[in-house]
Amino acid sequence: NFYLYNWVAQKSLYKPFWVSDIFGGIADYASVYASHFSTLNWILKLGPLHITYPLKLMVFLEIAGLSMFTLLTFTEVAFVPALLAGSSYMFASLFITMFLRFWLPGAFAWVPLIILFAYLFVEKSKPWAFPLVSLFLAFSFLDGFMQSSASILILLGLFLLVLYWRKKKAR
Repeated sequence: NFYLYNWVAQKSLYKPFWVSDIFGGIADYASVYASHFSTLNWILKLGPLHITYPLKLMVFLEIAGLSMFTLLTFTEVAFVPALLAGSSYMFASLFITMFLRFWLPGAFAWVPLIILFAYLFVEKSKPWAFPLVSLFLAFSFLDGFMQSSASILILLGLFLLVLYWRKKKAR
């Protein structure tokens, strides 16, 4: 059913689709799950929908794999295990997408980068990492829905608590 939504998004990029007067009053399209302002909606303008809709998914999966790989290489994991973990994160996102109708990879593709830059900001005292945490958190909010945003915030909060406890214990 999001194929139809993306068909309309292709015609008028970033139009607010949650207005109840459109889509013939079908409540499903007034859903919070639609990712109205997805960061990759511009891909839909590149060609016919039957090509760009799967391309949008593939780009999100690539972002997921590359962000996990980047997180692991920055935390000094060897190249091959980092590559395997990034690939498995990418394919796990594909698996989730095939069984759920919601656009999960869009939100969770950015999570490893959020965690990486939060770690660099808190643990390594890199002030330049804070804007990047904010940027990738905003991307995950735009590409996801309310429940995915809440779960990402909970994950980030728990991660920051663990870092705080580690620092407190080290003193």
